[in-house]
Amino acid sequence: MSLLQLKCQQLNAVGGLQSVGDNMNDMLVLQQERDQLRNNVTELSEHVKILTRERDKTLQYHVQIIESLKAKNEELSNLYGSMQAERSSLAVQCENQIHHIGDLEKQLQSLREYQSQDRTGGSDESALKPLVAEMETKIKDLTLEKQRTETALQAQVLETEMAQERIEQLNREIEKLEADRPDASALLSAMESDKIAASRAVQQNGMLKQQLQELQDALIAMNNTKLELTEQLGQEQLKAQELSDIVAKLQEHSNEPSSNITTQTIAPLGYIDPPSPVDQNALRALEEKFKVTMTELAELSDEKQRLEHLVTQLQLETETIGEYAALYQKQRYLLQQKSREKDEQVKQLSKDQEALKQKLAKLNALVQDFVHNRSEEGVDALRELAGETGDVPTPAPPADSKATQIMALISEIESNSLVEGGVPSSFHPCLVCSGQLITV
Repeated sequence: MSLLQLKCQQLNAVGGLQSVGDNMNDMLVLQQERDQLRNNVTELSEHVKILTRERDKTLQYHVQIIESLKAKNEELSNLYGSMQAERSSLAVQCENQIHHIGDLEKQLQSLREYQSQDRTGGSDESALKPLVAEMETKIKDLTLEKQRTETALQAQVLETEMAQERIEQLNREIEKLEADRPDASALLSAMESDKIAASRAVQQNGMLKQQLQELQDALIAMNNTKLELTEQLGQEQLKAQELSDIVAKLQEHSNEPSSNITTQTIAPLGYIDPPSPVDQNALRALEEKFKVTMTELAELSDEKQRLEHLVTQLQLETETIGEYAALYQKQRYLLQQKSREKDEQVKQLSKDQEALKQKLAKLNALVQDFVHNRSEEGVDALRELAGETGDVPTPAPPADSKATQIMALISEIESNSLVEGGVPSSFHPCLVCSGQLITV
């Protein structure tokens, strides 16, 4: 009887499961956070696509700049070759003039010897004096022409050396640009890594959604089970109360002496004694049902603890996703800042490139004009000398005004920021290359 009373008191003390209202509110908050994170993931995916397109455009523009510099290098190489050929031609002309001067000196020497041998003939001497004077004048003219040719040849050699240095400098700039160009495979791998991270975030978001749905279903089922158990508990409490009353009456009846039992007390107990086997069976059934109910309550308590643990884990995962989102926003801000710096550098490179194109075009025009004028002057000098002496001397060198302009243009090109500065050390095409470039 005491064991049955203890179990009845335990049933009376059990008030059911704890309320799950707080858990439902937590689920609603988590669902809202999940929707917000899903929107953030979608927005971040769009930003990744935009940054990828911008990165591709920047890489393409970088390649175009390198190709343009290579084309300019090829043009300067061709110009260097033409200047080398021109220098060789001037050297040949100088050699021809030297031989021609030597021939004229030999002729003058022979005329002087002839003049010394025939001093007695006055008429012959008077006839030879104009010829000797003319030959001396031609020798002086040819000597001056030789000096001018040597000067022009030296200037041409200097221009050729400067052009060679400029070509070497452009080659170094091209090599530096190619070395600083970001690796396409590294960029692709970084982009693939970003895509994989975004897909994992979307997949994890789907898993969280599924877990939340399962948790909501479990909470609903647990709530329904709680209501059923509450009803069963009320019924069992009523039955336990009835049994407690019966047990109390039986205990009071058992404490009375058998000698004091009268017919008045036997009559009320008549309806109790016959059903005593039935009461014993009911007590056993009640005890079994109580055990089953306690087992179910223990299982539901374990399930509740498991669900609370799952809710805590989901909250931690939600905080982790929020931290990832904040980190991504910070990285996106850094990428935008680098992109703005890159745009400024690209604009400056475009301006320097246009200025360099104009100077190269002007230099090309001056070189062509220089070659054309020198050819015309050489032809005129050849015609004059051929008309006077009958010989074919080399053409006279041009004036050095064009050469001065060419030297000035070359100096301006060398002082151009595109040539001197190249790509600044602060210019980083993308986040992958940031912090990995080496300034030589």
